[in-house]
Amino acid sequence: MIQPVEDAKGDAVRRTGRSRVAMLAGGVAVALICAIAACQAPAAAPGAGGTGEPHTTTGPEPTTSESTEDKSDDPTGSPTDDPTVGGDPSDLSMYDGTLPDFSDAVIPECGDIFALPDRTSALVVEGGPSEGLPASGGGWNATVTSSADQLVQGYVTYEDVVVVDGEGRVVGTIDTDFMGAEGPSYVGIAPGESMPVPLNMPSSCGEPANGSYQAYAMVTFVADDGTLEQAQGGPWPIEVGSGESHPGDNPPVGTAEMDLACGAPWDMPELGTDMSLELIDPIRTPRAATDNIDGDATLQTPQPMNEQLWTAVVVLQDGVVVSTLPGGDVYTSAAVSPGTSVPLQFISDMHSCSSDPTDPAPLPAGAYQVAVVAAAITGSETVTALAVTEATELVLR
Repeated sequence: MIQPVEDAKGDAVRRTGRSRVAMLAGGVAVALICAIAACQAPAAAPGAGGTGEPHTTTGPEPTTSESTEDKSDDPTGSPTDDPTVGGDPSDLSMYDGTLPDFSDAVIPECGDIFALPDRTSALVVEGGPSEGLPASGGGWNATVTSSADQLVQGYVTYEDVVVVDGEGRVVGTIDTDFMGAEGPSYVGIAPGESMPVPLNMPSSCGEPANGSYQAYAMVTFVADDGTLEQAQGGPWPIEVGSGESHPGDNPPVGTAEMDLACGAPWDMPELGTDMSLELIDPIRTPRAATDNIDGDATLQTPQPMNEQLWTAVVVLQDGVVVSTLPGGDVYTSAAVSPGTSVPLQFISDMHSCSSDPTDPAPLPAGAYQVAVVAAAITGSETVTALAVTEATELVLR
């Protein structure tokens, strides 16, 4: 039978607390610091560390290395004139962990006879796959249109397709406990907008056998309090085992490539994305050299985007990169329309490029500058930057 919404909400509440911590422990970003005398402005860098269930809320304090000092980058009470530092809580495009009531979620169970209820969601998904799907996994890009009277944005379950056989029996459904292996999925759409949204085939009932089926789109949003809302559409005919259809990216326009390898010269990119990266709290200074920098940020998005994102905080001295960048594959998959925002987190390890990679050492004490970069995962050997904050003074001791 169809899972009661109350039960699904309870599952979501228990899940969010675990997955948020797992994602932070894996590492979501890197930090970039440059000597005050030689730095022009901030930059970005590749990669993050670890895997695990991603968070579905913002605000937890990431884990940092041992230090006797306060390790959180909490508000200092000092005002700033830098519009990219300290997000404005009154800005309605910033994600606050809540969802408007636009369409209660419907979560069928394996073996149920299923069809969408006789009602229309305020977020309607249109468009089945144009080619066959692989025997395992796969998906496609559909189009979601919002008739809601307010912005809808938040974290969504990784799997967002329900598959039924010729009798309408569910052979694949949404796993509300799975938010993604390498990082969270995030969707944001402004009132009246239409945009591409990636749909991923389910595996919670086992892989469907090759053949013909019907598919429904059930893009399930999960609020901080466990409330579930859903963008819905379908059914569409699909063929499993007859093609290689996968969701594709829709990268933003105006990005710039940056080289942030150890020893690379620092060049502030000329960006044309019109995106801004806002730190929720300013980065605290002075701080111990072993006190890793971590925090939350919001990427404001004035153009549509369907992309995998990560963040970076990088270290420069005398105009070159002197900090290593943690490796890993944690990212945020973001599908957004203009007028929305994406919450991001950044974590640095602040290891010196001059130290032994098998026994990394922190940066030496001194005066630096620090900036945070939002970047896209494009497969490039360099960093594809979307937005960069202004460099601010940082003292390590």
